[in-house]
Amino acid sequence: MNQVKDEIVGLHPGNIVPEWDKVKVTTQSGTICVNVPFIAQITYEGSFFVQDGNTDSPSPKETYYTALYQRLIVVKDITQNKISCYIATMIPDKKNATMDAFKIDKMFYSGDLYTHFSGTVIYSTVGTNYTIVVEKYNNGEKYENVSLFKSTKASYQTDLKDMSAIISASNIKRKIGTQTKAMDKKEQVAAEIELPEVVVIYDGGGGGGPDFQWPTDEPDNYWPESPTSVPPPTSGGGGGGYNGNNGNNNNSEGDDNDPCVSAQLLTGNKDFKQRANSIFTNLKNTKLEDGWMRNTAGELIKPKSATQNNLTYNSDDLKKTQITEDFHSHPSKKGAPTLSYDDVMSLMRMYNKGQLDVDNFTCGVITSTGCFVVVISDEEKFKNFAQIANDNKKQVDLSTDMFLYSELDPEKANTAEKWANRFMDIMNRWNSGLSFIVAPSNSSSTSLGDFKVHSKSSSNCNK
Repeated sequence: MNQVKDEIVGLHPGNIVPEWDKVKVTTQSGTICVNVPFIAQITYEGSFFVQDGNTDSPSPKETYYTALYQRLIVVKDITQNKISCYIATMIPDKKNATMDAFKIDKMFYSGDLYTHFSGTVIYSTVGTNYTIVVEKYNNGEKYENVSLFKSTKASYQTDLKDMSAIISASNIKRKIGTQTKAMDKKEQVAAEIELPEVVVIYDGGGGGGPDFQWPTDEPDNYWPESPTSVPPPTSGGGGGGYNGNNGNNNNSEGDDNDPCVSAQLLTGNKDFKQRANSIFTNLKNTKLEDGWMRNTAGELIKPKSATQNNLTYNSDDLKKTQITEDFHSHPSKKGAPTLSYDDVMSLMRMYNKGQLDVDNFTCGVITSTGCFVVVISDEEKFKNFAQIANDNKKQVDLSTDMFLYSELDPEKANTAEKWANRFMDIMNRWNSGLSFIVAPSNSSSTSLGDFKVHSKSSSNCNK
């Protein structure tokens, strides 16, 4: 492990170990943002000048003391297939100040449009160490936002001064320690990386903070990679940030779950593809269902028993936290070609019990024609649809629809696309709020293809 020199400027986290099993993903229209916590060799705490409400005028005397929290941010522009990385530094305001940095971890996620965070967020580049965005929040509303993505030659110097004023640091204390996470596993050793210096601007209150430091005063030379970088995502309700629009956020209550993003994530998730392909290739060798669930902690939940028509899970495993994945197979020739009536009813009941992390939830079945995945793309519609679980008459009507779809002549609907068409016809007729993602089997039926949003879902991302 390389030593961190004491003369390093700014909020350099030192050597870090990313905790990939604890990531939080947020999505907006056209972007995916992965919030990656890490164990850092260097941590920070300090005093900051108090700022009241939506003003940038700090009290000249009053300060408060708090820990700071840092996180790796990976943001991808799906439309352009570009990725950028940043270090995000969170500084809570006086009312949320704490010396427990891990409490700050839960206060703010980049890309969360429904955050209630109050304080300052600083984004710095990883490769060239420049602070490029500073944001100020009050109860989730972004009221200050200075970004070098929007700087011009005329505004550049003013932007730098405004960034410094927003941060309003009085004094910052650097604490150098050693990582405490066990490093005996090869994957953990491989995950350890050293970040270069992160240049941070502060001294906004005019009192004993570190000096204001920048690599250059010339905007043309300051940040040469900026035209090809993906900006940090929009957070909070105050606008600004990526593309200047709010989009859809995959981790916010009441917001739509973008099926296009889910399809991208499923296709790029090697662990998921391997697990689904393993079940798919074993369909011809078993008469029993197979599958898994996953919770918000990232834990894989395996069934305790299986029959030809059902999987049973330990109820205690499902009480720990909400569910993000629920997949199973239909190995029987008499089984439904995609989701069955029972599958849809199970989805409704789990939703009504609050067991689903809706904005990150996917469920589906694996059959001989492919893998069929459902996402709740319109929660308001699905909330109404799920009331069928409490209405016996509507259950009979839906059951009749689903039975007719399941009994469709296999010779006339022998492809994933045809089965998906029939299923989505029913779901759309019932105004379910569901979208369908399909990964058909390849021509030799030996593996699953890429996941694509079905044409009858409310999306045009395949066009």
